[in-house]
Amino acid sequence: MTDYVYDVDDIKGKLKELRKGKGLTQQRFVDDFKKETGIIVARETVATWENLNDKKRTLPSLAMLVDLCNYYKCDMSYFFLRKGVISEETDKIANLLNTSERTVETLRDCSSYGAFLDKFIKNISKESVEAINNNENYWFLINDFLASNSFEELANRTQQLVVNNVIDGAVKTIFTNKFLKNLKKYFDEFYFLEFPTEMTKTNFTKFLCKKIPFENFNSKEFIESNFLEEGKNCIYNLCEDFSTLPQNEQYALIIDFISDIAYDFFEKEKRIEVSVGRLRDIMYSMLMETIKNQSNKIKKDLKQNAKGNK
Repeated sequence: MTDYVYDVDDIKGKLKELRKGKGLTQQRFVDDFKKETGIIVARETVATWENLNDKKRTLPSLAMLVDLCNYYKCDMSYFFLRKGVISEETDKIANLLNTSERTVETLRDCSSYGAFLDKFIKNISKESVEAINNNENYWFLINDFLASNSFEELANRTQQLVVNNVIDGAVKTIFTNKFLKNLKKYFDEFYFLEFPTEMTKTNFTKFLCKKIPFENFNSKEFIESNFLEEGKNCIYNLCEDFSTLPQNEQYALIIDFISDIAYDFFEKEKRIEVSVGRLRDIMYSMLMETIKNQSNKIKKDLKQNAKGNK
């Protein structure tokens, strides 16, 4: 049985985290919340919800909490469970893609890929089955393929490759081509320098700090030179009033963001090289096995017919 808790400070903290996660000030949240839901909330009310020193321990009503969950696309259980998963759906997608929740949310925030990503996750199995059902000629192949011990691996690897193509396109809406090529060079160098056990996002972040040093770093110039519009929006929404932060804090946020997205993408590229080779082997093996089975079946039928004609 799941243990739920009611912790006022925890709920207040999570409300603040959700708002900041969207890069909104309290006033900008009020404006956007009204635009999205039609519900009017005073900025002072939002401040009270998030204030840990509030003596009245004020929280949103249950009805308001439901509206907030719909607005933030989070599960209601997020407020009453001791866990860091904001959305079970996002968590499942992140596990499916073998990536972070942050990368999934970044993809969904990209206007060109968010809707497609959602549709892909929800409909790929259904659409694939319908396509097969509409062509009877597939069935003798499908039956043999489904019976193969390699089918599950084939399906999983293929789905992963399709998803990565979506991520590939999304990454190209964040960084300029020139900067993406530089990041690719940085990652290749990192990949060959590190032992497999030390291939972590944390170590890649440290490596990036050497390649993009803080000395003489100018956040505004760097963003303008290396980020496309989608990427700029992501950066400026990382926290409230990004432009007013000290230069060292801006630098840390930018490097962390680049590391999050680039590591996920390029690390997958390396695994894809292996996966593509493995897919070729699986397909060849399954095809040869199918040809063998069908040939044996035809030979058997011919023998039986020959005996019957004697």
